[in-house]
Amino acid sequence: DTGCMLGDPGIIVTLDAYRKGIRDFDVQKAYEICLKTAFDPKSKRTRGNEYNQYGYVPNDISATLENVFADHCISQFAKELGDSKNEKIFAERAQNYKNIFSPEVGWMRRKNEKGEWAEWKGIYDSEGCVESNIFQQSWFVPHDPQGLISLMGHEQFVENLDRLMTESDLSAMWNEAYNHPNEPCHHLVHLYNEAGQPSKAQYWVRRIQKESYNTTEYGFCGNEDVGQMSAWFALTALGFHMMAPGSGVYHVN
Repeated sequence: DTGCMLGDPGIIVTLDAYRKGIRDFDVQKAYEICLKTAFDPKSKRTRGNEYNQYGYVPNDISATLENVFADHCISQFAKELGDSKNEKIFAERAQNYKNIFSPEVGWMRRKNEKGEWAEWKGIYDSEGCVESNIFQQSWFVPHDPQGLISLMGHEQFVENLDRLMTESDLSAMWNEAYNHPNEPCHHLVHLYNEAGQPSKAQYWVRRIQKESYNTTEYGFCGNEDVGQMSAWFALTALGFHMMAPGSGVYHVN
């Protein structure tokens, strides 16, 4: 964990490794570090003190959702180790994404320290989003897609996802809609499976494979980012992909 981006990725990787049987490390010590990272005011967790105080990071959608997913992973790690107390605490915190979902607009939305919603500037607004916008970042609830579907409403969820995909130029180096060049979007096409429309997941996976990759020296439609672009292609080419690291659940595409 270099601390160069946001959230709490060390926790996510640790849970994922543990559930895949990679346990040749001090598991208890790793778990203690996970808990400390969540609670220690000096930890590298992005604006962790504010997140712990408010249940969201004021005016920051990305940091909120990243911290929420890390909390989910701590809950699952606690479950694996039989710590029912912290399993429950962090399972409740893993629902904090609901704190920044605005029913008025139907998307994630910035909220200040007083709990007041920020001015709504539309789904392409990138304020409070890291290398993304509201249109892209609002879907980052990989541990509870059914909860997100409930918030949006099933029909609206599918309509929003259709719009996200159809507005995208899959061969472009950057998009304001589905943006394959950057990681926040890499699980999105598999949300169709969660919405009961797997044929759309299959359709879009194949289009992305054909249009976002090629065999020239510029074979990626974006930054390779330590193997992420290659990993997405390799896994989906084999016919599956994970939506939530650490879950042990893979989506067939």
